[in-house]
Amino acid sequence: CEARMASILNVDKIRATGSSTDAITVDTSGNVDVSQVLTSRAVGFSVRHTTAGGIAATASYVKVPYNTATFDSHSAFDFTDDDYTVPVAGVYYFNFTILQLGNWASNISFHKNGTAIGTVYRAITTSEEQSNSGSIVLDLAVNDVIDLRIKTTSAGNQYYRTHGGLHGFLIG
Repeated sequence: CEARMASILNVDKIRATGSSTDAITVDTSGNVDVSQVLTSRAVGFSVRHTTAGGIAATASYVKVPYNTATFDSHSAFDFTDDDYTVPVAGVYYFNFTILQLGNWASNISFHKNGTAIGTVYRAITTSEEQSNSGSIVLDLAVNDVIDLRIKTTSAGNQYYRTHGGLHGFLIG
């Protein structure tokens, strides 16, 4: 039979040796604040395009281009290749939004290491522009590459590049 001992540890702050920043604090009601830990461990990105105009898509998938990051924790989004290289293994949530032009049908797909996954199909049968979005949760390894691509049944400008973005965050 194993003997167990109960004990109480009374602390209001936890910080690394030599640091002046509290990593964890506990108030008198027992509420725990770990915001410093979470902030320092945030992994993800949010990118968009700042130049007006449409993107010509074709019957083959083409990458959706972006040119600015509002957040990129590890500088892992490559604007030359328009893709995100996973810096930390884990489960990620990705989301895109696009303003799609009227009278178009499109397939928009997340690609993992060059292979289409999580395709969103949208046919707009009126002349009105409509928002199109999609999301996916993926278990990824370090150096997996994620990008967003679009294709249509015919060539032409089919969405506005300044109205939308691509976002991804490590969730676990």
